[in-house]
Amino acid sequence: MSIRTRGQGANIRIARNGVVLGGTMIKVRDFTATQRATINEDDYLGEDFTDLDTQHHGWDLGFTVDTIDAAATDYTDAQINDFLAHARPADVTITVVLTFADPTVRGKAWAYHSAQLIQNDDGFGGRKEPIKGKFSGKCQRRTPVSI
Repeated sequence: MSIRTRGQGANIRIARNGVVLGGTMIKVRDFTATQRATINEDDYLGEDFTDLDTQHHGWDLGFTVDTIDAAATDYTDAQINDFLAHARPADVTITVVLTFADPTVRGKAWAYHSAQLIQNDDGFGGRKEPIKGKFSGKCQRRTPVSI
C-alpha cells in the first residue's frame, strides 16, 4: 500500500481583490510553483574558495483549468479592462492546501501573495476532451497558512 499524496490531496483557491473565484477557477487540473533564485559567486584575492550567495526573487506560478463556465474569460476580461483604464492591477492571492494520506502527518498550506496572473491560452481538443485554459504568473512572496 502506498501513502503518496495524489491530486485529491491538493486544494487550490484563487482570490481576486479578496473575492474567491468560483466555477472554472476551482477546476484546477495541475499547479506548479517554481522558486526563482540565483546563486552568485564572489572571488576575493588571497582566498582559496569562492563565496556563494543565494538570492530569492519570488515564485513562478502555472496551472491549467477545465472550462465549465465563463469564469476564466471573465477574469481575463476584467484584467484587460483594468489595464485599459490605467487602474491598479488586481490583488490576487492563491492559496494551496495539501493534505497527506498518512493520518499522522499534518497538512501544509501556503498563500502566494500579490500574484500577477495572466491567462496564456484556451485549448480546444477533440469532442471528448475538456476545454482547458492555461494560466501563468509571478509573485514575490509565499507565506505558510495554519490549517
